[in-house]
Amino acid sequence: MRPFEPRLTSLARARSLYQPETDEVHFLDIARGEVHHYNCVSGAHEVDVYDAHVSCIRLRQDQPGVRPFRSLSVSSHARSPLTLFLVKLPSQFIAVADRGFAFLPPRAPGSSHDLPAAVRYHVELEPDQHPHTKMFNDGEIDTLGRFMAGTKPGRGEPMGKREEVMWRLDGEGKLDKVMDGLALPNGISFSVDKTKMCVRVLLVPSLRSR
Repeated sequence: MRPFEPRLTSLARARSLYQPETDEVHFLDIARGEVHHYNCVSGAHEVDVYDAHVSCIRLRQDQPGVRPFRSLSVSSHARSPLTLFLVKLPSQFIAVADRGFAFLPPRAPGSSHDLPAAVRYHVELEPDQHPHTKMFNDGEIDTLGRFMAGTKPGRGEPMGKREEVMWRLDGEGKLDKVMDGLALPNGISFSVDKTKMCVRVLLVPSLRSR
């Protein structure tokens, strides 16, 4: 099962996500806890506000944004048959926020900086795994549909120490530590033959692969 859908576009690599089904771009203001949704056709711009720093979002393949429902069709017959319609909805997101991996709804209506929506974690890391001095940084979907995400120092914490971690979440909710001892993992890509993941490590001029 490939639960999370990769969107390997130039926008996606810049922490923005283009969704061709709805012609929308989703992007983040990490410091303000904002998830933005911009419709490229209508120009509509919606902003959801969360109670945590959401640092990366990707689309959920197991929630593709198509919801069936039943409705009575218009008919002159005494027995009107039930007709199945498919309604296209915005997809849900898999995300990384301060404490771990979360599922976000397509929209968080009514959220604001005075009343932010709660981030509901799918997998929340324990403090001994992920201290409160850390937050998540960049993430990407690997070639098997698993969500990879690295950590960074939290706001106001010193940077440059080789103590950051790359985590991997699969579709069954299993969490694995893939790499540790990193300075600041930021920017994930894959080799042409899709056998290696390459991670750009900032603050130290190097590129690590696995």
